Amino acid sequence: DVLARVLADGRDAPLTKLLVDERKLTDAVTVYHGDSELAGEFGIRVRAFDGVDLDQVKAALDEGLKRFESSGVDAAALARAKASYEVEALEQLTTVNEKVQLMAIVN
Repeated sequence: DVLARVLADGRDAPLTKLLVDERKLTDAVTVYHGDSELAGEFGIRVRAFDGVDLDQVKAALDEGLKRFESSGVDAAALARAKASYEVEALEQLTTVNEKVQLMAIVN
C-alpha cells in the first residue's frame, strides 16, 4: 500500500510526474495493491488521453519504474505515504460497527 502511494499519489510521485506532467499522456495514474487474496495483486492503471498510442504509455511506465528503481524512495514522500496509511487505518476504528467489522476480518 505504501509503495503504491509513493509511486503515484501526489504531483511529485514518480509515475504521476512522468506520465501526467512531463509526457502529458494522461491526467491520472492509479497504483493499487489488492490484498484480498494470499498472493495479492499490485496494479498500475492509466487511462490515456484520446489518440495517445498505448505503446507510448507502456514505454513511459517502464521508464518511470526504472527511474524509481535508480533514484530510490524520497524520504519525504515515504513519510507522507506512511502517515496517510496510518490515518486511514485509525479512521477504520472510529465507530463500534467498524471495529467489529475489522475484528471479524482479522479473526
